[in-house]
Amino acid sequence: MAQDLYEILGVPKNASTEDIKKAYRKLAKEWHPDKHKGDKAAEEKFKAINNAYEALSDDQKRAQYDQFGSTEQFGQGGFQQGNFDFSQFGGFGDIFETFFGGSGGSFGGQRAEEQGRDLEMQITISFEEACFGTDKDIVLTRLAQCDHCKGTGGEPGSQVSTCDTCNGTGQVRRVQNTILGQVVTNQLCNVCHGSGKKISQRCSECQGEGRKRKQETLSIHIPAGIDNGETLRMRGYGEIGRFGKHPGDLYLHVQVTPSKEFSRKDHDIYSELPLSVTTAVLGKTVPVKTIHGESMLKIPAGTQPGTIIKIKNQGIHDTRGNQGHHYVTIGIHVPEKLSVEEKKLYEELATLETQPKKKGFFG
Repeated sequence: MAQDLYEILGVPKNASTEDIKKAYRKLAKEWHPDKHKGDKAAEEKFKAINNAYEALSDDQKRAQYDQFGSTEQFGQGGFQQGNFDFSQFGGFGDIFETFFGGSGGSFGGQRAEEQGRDLEMQITISFEEACFGTDKDIVLTRLAQCDHCKGTGGEPGSQVSTCDTCNGTGQVRRVQNTILGQVVTNQLCNVCHGSGKKISQRCSECQGEGRKRKQETLSIHIPAGIDNGETLRMRGYGEIGRFGKHPGDLYLHVQVTPSKEFSRKDHDIYSELPLSVTTAVLGKTVPVKTIHGESMLKIPAGTQPGTIIKIKNQGIHDTRGNQGHHYVTIGIHVPEKLSVEEKKLYEELATLETQPKKKGFFG
């Protein structure tokens, strides 16, 4: 039985979206492949965490999972008394492989044997690129469509006919009698290997696979608001399946270079602003740098060191509508060297501070 998605993230079923996000970030950092190099169990754990987060962070998928215990889209039909036809459902292949051997069919005719392999890689971006999003070119070595045969698996000009074993479906139907009744499964055709075609001459470049390993430069988009240690799932960017079908996904682990001026927490940006003693005492409107450019900040008279002032809506804005703020922590800059005039004024101020304060009219 598949592990419960909530259990994978360690959150209760009534957890808020923010709680799910926090749990994901913590686990993703803990089980990141860079910390467990060569550990296949850790790699599978990391993938499970990503899959769980992908489902539970989407309101529609989460609602479906809470109701049906799965995020798979079920087709029409279903159980029939005494005759269970699972061939139209997705996600049951492992069950049939465990108990009966071979594989069950999957939704939409997609077969697990044709599915391309998922890939992983790491990419480093700047703090600013993480805040605003960016487009990057990456170099990826993967199994991609064979240019010589265009993914057909046959030598150009070769004769192609329908496989007479599976009648072009790529699958052979199998019926078994069990204690539950008849179970109908689909198995990969061992003659055409799932292509549904018979080719008179295999491609000389890919030996009939329809795919070949090559190095490619791909353009990818990294969305605004991505944080250090998060993973992007790039659908269809993995290796292509046999006969040019069903590519896997690319899991892109993002590393963000720290900024010298800013730090962040979720969508909020933090910075420090050193002020002169006179500005802190008397107050003033001063310029402050944000990720969006320069902004004017009003410093109230008597501002103390460590005071935090909020600049509204000057944090990270992402594509989901989240909008953060900018928080400025005030510091006091004490001059190390004084001019003769400045020293004289500070001495006069020190003298005034030692004198008794004048009382008001009423004592």
